[in-house]
Amino acid sequence: MKLIRWAPRGHNHPVMTPVTDDTQDLMNWFFDWPRSMSVSSRAAMPRVDMEETEHEIVVTADVPGMDPENIQVEVQDGIFTLSAEQSEKTEDDMKDKKQYHLRERHTKFYRSFSLPTAVESDKISAKYMKNGTLVVTLPKTPESQAKKVKIDLEK
Repeated sequence: MKLIRWAPRGHNHPVMTPVTDDTQDLMNWFFDWPRSMSVSSRAAMPRVDMEETEHEIVVTADVPGMDPENIQVEVQDGIFTLSAEQSEKTEDDMKDKKQYHLRERHTKFYRSFSLPTAVESDKISAKYMKNGTLVVTLPKTPESQAKKVKIDLEK
């Protein structure tokens, strides 16, 4: 019996291998863009959870180190938007010395999500926790809340 070397899909033809590899890399990058960005770009993208209860939608975002004054929450036409921009400069007591290095950090992000139901924009509340978590509560409109109907049994 003759043994044939196994090659993964797309790697069977020696001429096509570089083309398929490059194409696959490009497709992976395009469709998986948040993970294909640089580490510093990804670090600025906060983790966001959205949960729906009977009476409200709760959005939780991890934004440690961000000044709450620099965070914006907006709801318009059923779209929830969370954004922030913050710059920091660290000057290490170098008043009497020559400055060779100045640490600067600029963080900016913008995340938008479609809301699953209508909310009361004037009753939205946001709370910034000590651990760097932002909790935004979006009350549902009475029309969008689930209604329970009692079923009468015919006798």
